[in-house]
Amino acid sequence: MAHPVDCWSDTGPDPIILLQGVEGVREQIPPSRLHIRTLYEGSFSGGEPEYMVLFNRELRYFASTNGDSPMRMLFDGKDVLRFDGASSVILRNLDTQTPDYLFDPRLLGITTSYGWDATIHGSLHLKAPTIELVGREQVNDKAAWRVRMVETNGWDLDIWIDDESGFAVYRIDEKFIGYGRRTTRSFYENQKYLWLPSRISWVAVTDVRIGQIVGYWNEGRLGPPVPDATRPVPPAASAKRIVVLTVMALFMIAPLVAMWWNRNRKGSSQAAQG
Repeated sequence: MAHPVDCWSDTGPDPIILLQGVEGVREQIPPSRLHIRTLYEGSFSGGEPEYMVLFNRELRYFASTNGDSPMRMLFDGKDVLRFDGASSVILRNLDTQTPDYLFDPRLLGITTSYGWDATIHGSLHLKAPTIELVGREQVNDKAAWRVRMVETNGWDLDIWIDDESGFAVYRIDEKFIGYGRRTTRSFYENQKYLWLPSRISWVAVTDVRIGQIVGYWNEGRLGPPVPDATRPVPPAASAKRIVVLTVMALFMIAPLVAMWWNRNRKGSSQAAQG
């Protein structure tokens, strides 16, 4: 487990060290098996898809465990394999993403965009031209350091990091000029598996007529685009979409990982013999 940062200025810790702490903890997550359930609530309800996930660093396997689709997705470090559950296997690259789940599970709670080819380093924007410490704030009844990364194209990201609890990330706010702001809150409720949040909530209400996120749904009403902003609450909207990722860790060593290693080892041996 990583230790609290010890690189301080007069105003607090170095924000880059905080981000590197998050990156270091996520990179060290052991091979794991997760159960992911996604809840969609509101007028756009679409069931509760569930997945069993095995992963070891970049290697990952997603298997749908409910619904009509027996889909299986595998990334073996080189190729993406999509099995339709019947007789078809399609090979793809990570940069040719489909709507299927195949993101790196170590990204849970540190990004709002779960792309197949997204990385921990890239999601933390450690190369942003501006990285600054905003201050210490309360999130989910916990104290955390707020770090802000700003790009020159009108994008910025705020991330709340608890360096005293394994560099847990409790919240991220991502803002795009012309597209509003998206907020993700993470909750670490499984005391036996604290590397990743056990529950993530993401809520945004978008007005497609103007192409902007106009607010966030909270306790039955529409709040302002920045949840903590002190300004009048707009009238309630009829549309809401709440996405909650419930991640339940089951075991620490994924049996599929051994299969991947054996497969890669055999492939390397055959190539050497050839």
